[in-house]
Amino acid sequence: MDKEKTVEKSKSHTFFKILIIVLLIVIAISSVINTFYLFSINTKLSLLPDFNLFDMQNSLQKIEDTLDIGILDIFKSK
Repeated sequence: MDKEKTVEKSKSHTFFKILIIVLLIVIAISSVINTFYLFSINTKLSLLPDFNLFDMQNSLQKIEDTLDIGILDIFKSK
């Protein structure tokens, strides 16, 4: 009777050990895949052209100067 209990306990322990090892392997593989995926996104982003925000601000300022519409101009009487 005692031998059967020890055999059942050892079988359940080996099952959980194998399950933990398989889970660790799956986590390791998925982390490697995610790392390569993030590196590929980073290289794709590095190939994009740089955006110059200063030039965009200057062009918006020129548009604003040509329109010359302010909040107070809306309420001026004609």
